Amino acid sequence: MGGFRSLAVAEKAVTKDGMDFIALARPLIREPDLPHKWVNHKTDKAECISCNKCFMPGMTRGGIYCVVRKKAESQAS
Repeated sequence: MGGFRSLAVAEKAVTKDGMDFIALARPLIREPDLPHKWVNHKTDKAECISCNKCFMPGMTRGGIYCVVRKKAESQAS
């Protein structure tokens, strides 16, 4: 099951809703250290906006990355 963006919702799915595991594909593309943040009690919602733009570079240029984050970083520079 995917679509998880917050620790509270992920924990509820596993502990109360009976799921054995959850998926974090897009949030991990945006924030590879997200599980580490959650383990260390930084429970902010994931920055991923589920736009699916991260998969386009993988289809055409051979690599998956967060297009939204890269664009923001290039505009900040």
